[in-house]
Amino acid sequence: MRSSVIFTVAILAALVVASGSVAHGQKLVPKYFTLLFRGSIQNATTDPIHAAATTTKFQTSIDPNLGFVTTVQSLPGPLAVWDATIFDYKQNPDFSATFRENGTISFGLHDAKPHVLHVEGEGAFRPVTSTSFVGTGAWRIVSGEGQFAGATGFLSATWFGEIDPKDPTRLDTENTVTGNFFVNA
Repeated sequence: MRSSVIFTVAILAALVVASGSVAHGQKLVPKYFTLLFRGSIQNATTDPIHAAATTTKFQTSIDPNLGFVTTVQSLPGPLAVWDATIFDYKQNPDFSATFRENGTISFGLHDAKPHVLHVEGEGAFRPVTSTSFVGTGAWRIVSGEGQFAGATGFLSATWFGEIDPKDPTRLDTENTVTGNFFVNA
């Protein structure tokens, strides 16, 4: 148990150091979230990406017979919006691809001053069938606004995309984003 706590503290300290400088004695408060963003991509290599998430409740229980059972419930509440641009897109002959991306996640868009995370990172995806794809990505928080001023940390995501049968140039996506980061106290 003790070694696991030391390891966890070491990882958190490394995340803070790796993602930005922290003034000596500065107090940081951890923040966490998991959101399910839904959107569509017309042409990810040239068009901006725009997806939205509502307040989401994830619940996972362990079942001795089924393994795990997860429910995802969207709740009423303000939106979070992911806006990003992909660059350095590289597609392989098997249609898998890698990319770099930068963008923002804005929370509380109806507020006079929204809370924003600015991120940069990279990801990869691969086809599962001729019409569906899975992928993953990781982003470093480069700055924040509002409640997230001085934010430092990382976001990770896994996503599923399916080509729209009515428009084969459009990819409909579900993207689960998890944030583990710090803000100034």
